[in-house]
Amino acid sequence: MKKRVFFLASLAALAMTSCNSFDEPVAMMDEGGDVLTRAGMRAGGFPVSSEDELIVALEDNEPAIDIVNSFTLTQDVEVTGATTITSADDAVITSTGSIICKANTIFEGVTIDATTPRGTGAITLAAEGINVELNHVKLTQNTAGTADGAANVGMGISNITCNNSLKLVGTTMVLPGNYVRAIDIYTETPSEVALEIKDSHITCGTDLSMPSTYARALSFSNVNCDGLVIDNSILEGAYYVVNVNGTSTVTANVLNGSILDGRAAFNVWSPNFTADINNSMLIGRNNYPGGSESFATIVMNESAEYGVLYLTDVTFKMDVNEEIEGGAKVNTQYAISYRASHQSLYLDGTITTIDNQKRISTYVVANYGVTDLNAFATSNYKHDSSQSVCKVFI
Repeated sequence: MKKRVFFLASLAALAMTSCNSFDEPVAMMDEGGDVLTRAGMRAGGFPVSSEDELIVALEDNEPAIDIVNSFTLTQDVEVTGATTITSADDAVITSTGSIICKANTIFEGVTIDATTPRGTGAITLAAEGINVELNHVKLTQNTAGTADGAANVGMGISNITCNNSLKLVGTTMVLPGNYVRAIDIYTETPSEVALEIKDSHITCGTDLSMPSTYARALSFSNVNCDGLVIDNSILEGAYYVVNVNGTSTVTANVLNGSILDGRAAFNVWSPNFTADINNSMLIGRNNYPGGSESFATIVMNESAEYGVLYLTDVTFKMDVNEEIEGGAKVNTQYAISYRASHQSLYLDGTITTIDNQKRISTYVVANYGVTDLNAFATSNYKHDSSQSVCKVFI
């Protein structure tokens, strides 16, 4: 992202803190009443109305499969040949087994109601160099986890291999439990992946004011993702909406009115993280007990050196609900917390803060010992603090 920089603002005056806490379209029909695809073509794929028929269709590498009736999937099944799986609007795959993609796969208008074992996705990307798309899919993962860590969590979609791409368009994902990951991307060796989420809605947990315990909407571990795009989409209810750790290198683009809503919008542990956030809202909910509970909507943790953030027309909402007698807010939620050195922050357009704490003096803070923090702003930058007490962003 190129920006013309007009002045440099020093971050030397940053507050120093201790590290206390760490709508689905109607199916089209032709005159004869046959279901059409969204491209307007007659759906002529292999008809499937049972688990056995799905297995046969996949074993025969059918290029198009139509789910015509609801059924239960009791075992893992593998996609070994490129295929498009479509579904009638009222057909549901109730699944305790994963659909394992080992070839290019398009899910079109499919509804999946999953309760797969912990550590497995309702959909799994399990071969190198494949492209998987979910177009107007409804995916529910009912499995809740028992602890943090990939083997212990409920997963919506799991990527376990290299050099893949995953795209969600007009898709809804719901994971109602704690310790869940909507999309988990992990490889044993660093690899290239791409993830695009467009016009979609991901929800973790059931109480959005108290984000689902240790849930991640998007989890990146040990991957290089130069193409994370969140476009006109809502990701909410997760403890960490986007969590980046291990040897990952992630470049994120958030745009077109997207909303990232959770304990933190970004929780970053990996170096060289870059995010370009434009015309979107980031919500951080600090609704946990303890006067020493300090967190932020973007957290660059101790190992996340050399981070770069571009913010253009971004709204930060800090929601702090924990109170003591008399109604005083006791927790602290910042917009950005820097816990690692060598950071760059670029500001353009209007940065808006909505803050119900009504007491902090700055929205960007750094831990003791953190150095080489720089902020840059264009002449178009301004801070709208009309819904906050603090009049200074940096």
